[in-house]
Amino acid sequence: YHSAKNEGVPVIETLRNYRLLCPSALFFHNGRVCEACLGHYFAWPSLRHACYRDRKSATFVVATMNAFHRTIGTWRNKVDIYIALTDFARQKFIHAGIPPEKIVVKPNFVFDNSYPAQHSSTEKCRIRNGDLFIGRLSQEKGIDVLMKAWAQLGSETPLSVVGDGPMSNVVVRAAEEMPWIRWLGQKKPRDTIKLMGESAFLLLPSICYEGMPRTIVEAFMTGTPPIAFNLGAMGSMIEHGRTGLLCEPGNFNDLAAKVSWATEHPQEMQRMGKAARNEYEKKYTAEKNYSRLIEIYRMAIVHANH
Repeated sequence: YHSAKNEGVPVIETLRNYRLLCPSALFFHNGRVCEACLGHYFAWPSLRHACYRDRKSATFVVATMNAFHRTIGTWRNKVDIYIALTDFARQKFIHAGIPPEKIVVKPNFVFDNSYPAQHSSTEKCRIRNGDLFIGRLSQEKGIDVLMKAWAQLGSETPLSVVGDGPMSNVVVRAAEEMPWIRWLGQKKPRDTIKLMGESAFLLLPSICYEGMPRTIVEAFMTGTPPIAFNLGAMGSMIEHGRTGLLCEPGNFNDLAAKVSWATEHPQEMQRMGKAARNEYEKKYTAEKNYSRLIEIYRMAIVHANH
């Protein structure tokens, strides 16, 4: 940072997680959102919980690094432009003291594989294809919450789970007890896109803030409305009732209720799927991302020259 600034080279940093504010980078501890270190000059709470790699010594190194750079002004003075992935993330970093004029929002993108944005038959989408979860099978992704919600829904609401992780045993056990849950394990990207485009809707029960879930953009691309908790990046990207449905964070009863409503209102969900596809075309295509990135590069050059 300092060498680039001394040579007049523009510096752009993409904020893909919350590492500058939280040693774990996730704002997540002990199964729930944690902002204990937000606003602290030195992240003392993280030492108590050994948030970085479950080691207090390693956590101390990260916390000290961040405090050191705050002290010498690296984050405020040596970076010309920060790229936040969502409006939610931008507000968190502003709250932490990074000048708002230095933080712009540019989301991630996915290439359009020309997959049909909507099925021709709403009935076919609702009955034949069921519902889908794609992601790491871990605590912060809300696997426990998802399984509890599905225990209330019954066999008329089939769920396919794609992914693997430390909580795969939870999914296996649930699938044994509830045959309407299928665990498909890991899939190739093209296969997950195909599954997504054939599903009635996508479940994102994450109980952490997330950075910017790629699966939401893929769901928008395939015209598949997502159902997620109104938390962090999900609440920032999904407009409730227009491009998907949002639930009370961590509440498996509300999640089950929203899934039931979605299953019973296929035409409304099809409408949301079309709006989701429009949202993709408006914000998340490679072409739109490229234009925005070049614009940000030019901003950084102007800022560095002043």
